[in-house]
Amino acid sequence: MTKKTWKFRPSVYAIFVLVVLLLGIFRIFAGQGNPLFEKGVSTTLYLNCYVGEIPDFYNMEFFQEERQIDENKLSFDESECDFNTVGTYQVPVLYDGQTTSYQIQVQVKDREIERESVPSNGEVWAD
Repeated sequence: MTKKTWKFRPSVYAIFVLVVLLLGIFRIFAGQGNPLFEKGVSTTLYLNCYVGEIPDFYNMEFFQEERQIDENKLSFDESECDFNTVGTYQVPVLYDGQTTSYQIQVQVKDREIERESVPSNGEVWAD
């Protein structure tokens, strides 16, 4: 009696579908980590304050809404910021001492200069 050998030869379409499914599964499980450490993504959050005021980075809505972030491990590198000088500064976001893919762009404004400028839409500002 002869044995029949069964050979499996997948089609190109079947291989393509299998690869797409594996990539989809990999992306689902890879995206479940901490959102602060996403590879290949750089996110900038924007914050405005006036000269002499130090903004409360911990009270930002973004960090309050993220459920996977432990606020005790969250810190900000404010070493390059001068809150007494008008300008735009970058504040890296640190999580457990590691630099994340997030940064905060802080724009320090002068309250007096802002009051003297005229709104472009014709509104009148009240003091």
